[in-house]
Amino acid sequence: MHTTKAPKYKEGPWWSRTRPFFNNPIEFSRIQSATYGPIFETPFPFKKVFVVCGSEEIQQVLQAQHKRYVKSPFYNALKLALGNGLLTSEGDFWKHQRKLVQPAFYKSALDGLFVAMQEESISFVEDLKKRTSQETHFDLSKEMMRVTANIVLQTLFSSDTELGREEMYRMMVSLQEYVMMRALQPYKFPIALINGTHRQFIKDRRMINDSLYKIIDERLNQKDPVHDLLSLMVFAEDSESGQRMSREAVRDELITLFAAGHETSANALTWTLFLLGRNPDKKVRLLEEIDSVLAGRTPKMEDLFRMPYTRAVIEEGMRLYPPAYAVGRMAAFDTEIGGFEVPKDSIIYLSIYALHRDPKIFESPDAFQPERFLPDAPDIPKNAYIPFGFGPRKCVGYQFAMMEMQLLLPMLVQSFNFKFPDKTPENQILITLRPKGGMPVEIEKRILNS
Repeated sequence: MHTTKAPKYKEGPWWSRTRPFFNNPIEFSRIQSATYGPIFETPFPFKKVFVVCGSEEIQQVLQAQHKRYVKSPFYNALKLALGNGLLTSEGDFWKHQRKLVQPAFYKSALDGLFVAMQEESISFVEDLKKRTSQETHFDLSKEMMRVTANIVLQTLFSSDTELGREEMYRMMVSLQEYVMMRALQPYKFPIALINGTHRQFIKDRRMINDSLYKIIDERLNQKDPVHDLLSLMVFAEDSESGQRMSREAVRDELITLFAAGHETSANALTWTLFLLGRNPDKKVRLLEEIDSVLAGRTPKMEDLFRMPYTRAVIEEGMRLYPPAYAVGRMAAFDTEIGGFEVPKDSIIYLSIYALHRDPKIFESPDAFQPERFLPDAPDIPKNAYIPFGFGPRKCVGYQFAMMEMQLLLPMLVQSFNFKFPDKTPENQILITLRPKGGMPVEIEKRILNS
C-alpha cells in the first residue's frame, strides 16, 4: 500500500509547538483536526506522536489492526497503583484475565447486583435530602464520586473492609492522583520524594493491599460466599485448564474495577446533570418520562428499559463529555494509519473527545441533543460513538456503568432541583474528564408534579 507522511502541526515558533498539546490535548485535537484532518503529527520531546481523530482511523487502531499496537508508556505509571489488571495488562495474560473477569459482567450476574445498587442509591438520596434541609450549596462532582464509590465498593465486597469505606476511598483516590502525576507530570517526581508524597503513596498502597488480601483470603475460606464481584472473580475458573486467578491478580482487578468503575460513572453523571441544567427543555422532557414511569418510586430493573429518553440523555452526556476522553497506543511495528506512515515506537493519541464532536458525523456537534440516541433516530455509526472504547479491549464493565447511571439519574432528577452557575467549568484532564475545581451546584428538594 502506498503511504505518505502525515501532516505536521507547525503553528507558532518551533520552541513552543509542544505547548498546546500539553496544555489541553482534548481541545487541541478537536480544533486542529479541522485543519490537519483525521490524523496528524504533533511535536513531542524525543518521540513521534500522532493525534488520531477520525472514526475509520480509530477503528483501524483499536479493532481492525489492533495487534500492531501495544499500550502507550502512559499506562506504565498506572501500574504503580493498578498493578497488572485489565486496564494495564497486555498479550496472553490480558486474554486470560479478560476470559475470567468477563462472566462477572454478564447480564445474569449484573441482575444479582442490582439490589445492592438500589440500596446504596436510596441511602444516598435520603442522606442528601436530609443535608439539603441544612445547606443548599454542594460540589456535585464530589457527591457523585461519593455515591458511585459506595456502589462499587458494595458490589465488589458486599461489606466494609477493615479500613472502612471512607478510608479505603481516600486511599484509592490518593493512589490515582499520585500515578496521574507520575504519568502526566513526571518532572514533579523529585518533589514528591522530598515532600513526602511518594512515601505516603507507598504507605497507602501497602495498607490497601493488606486489606484486600485479607478480604480475598476470607472469601476463599467461606463455605457459603455471598454473591458479589469479588466472589465471581475469586471462584472464576478457566474452562479449559480449570485455573483460577492468583491472589495478586484478583487484587489488581479489584483496584482496577474501583478506579475505572466509580470515576467514569461519577463524571458522566456530573456533566449530564450540568447539561440538563443548561437545557431546561430537555430536562422537562426527561421529567415527563420519569414521572410517568416511576411516579416518585425507586426504579426497578424492568423500569430501565421503559425509559428510553433517560438512556438517551446519558448517552448524549457521554458524547459531549466522554469520561474516557482518549486512548493511548504505541506502534509495535512500522505501520500505517489511514494511508499515513507511522514508524515503530510512535505514540498514538486517539482522541475520543474530538471524534464525538466531529461535525461530519454529528450535526450541531456541540449541542446537547439526546434525541440523537432515541431508538427511532438515524443510526450513528458504531465506530463514531465509543465512550467505553472499541474493539477487543472495550471496557468490560460498560453494562454495569450504564445500569448504575440509568438507576441513579432518574432518582436524582425526580428528587431534586439542580441550579448551576452561569460559567461552564473548565475540563480537568486526569484518568477521566473532570470539571476543574469541582462542579458547584445549588440543590433543593423537588416536590413531585411541581
